[in-house]
Amino acid sequence: MAGLPYDVRREVVVVTGAGGIGTAVARRLGSGRILFLADAAR
Repeated sequence: MAGLPYDVRREVVVVTGAGGIGTAVARRLGSGRILFLADAAR
């Protein structure tokens, strides 16, 4: 995170399962945060 002071804290949202519900959750909670989406297929 270049250019940010060291004392700045960033919120991270991790959503596992990027299907319909996971996408809705990511949109709802991800605003202004670092968002990590994960999905697994067997």
